[in-house]
Amino acid sequence: MKRKFLPLLLLSVLAITEPGCNKYPEGPAITLRSKEERLANTWGIDKYLLNGEDKTSDYKATHQEYKLVVVKSGTYAYSYFDGSATQGETGTWKLDKNGTEWITLSTVSGATPNTYTILRLKEKSFWCSTVDITGATHEFHYEPQ
Repeated sequence: MKRKFLPLLLLSVLAITEPGCNKYPEGPAITLRSKEERLANTWGIDKYLLNGEDKTSDYKATHQEYKLVVVKSGTYAYSYFDGSATQGETGTWKLDKNGTEWITLSTVSGATPNTYTILRLKEKSFWCSTVDITGATHEFHYEPQ
């Protein structure tokens, strides 16, 4: 009986950890925590790329003390100091049906949803990107605060 179970177990492990099956380009390969649980955190900017170019120091200079709080139940808030005043936003969020896009909607009247493609979603690392109306790609790498 044990001999029949072992090949099935090995095949299952291989199927789960197959690199081509990752939901996100940067991982993780396997996790026991739900996407919502991994996303729910207080995040700070670790790296910011504009059209693939590292602009982290510029971003941090204009977004001082940046903090993004994502709550598992579906709300978010972010704030930062722009050098003269604290700026921020609150709203709701959801994942698309495939769990590959993070969609936020500000509580500001008339706001339109923002869609971010999730590149990495680990317990201690959240990367996402979005393309603005000018066609510029903004990539955000967050780490827990």
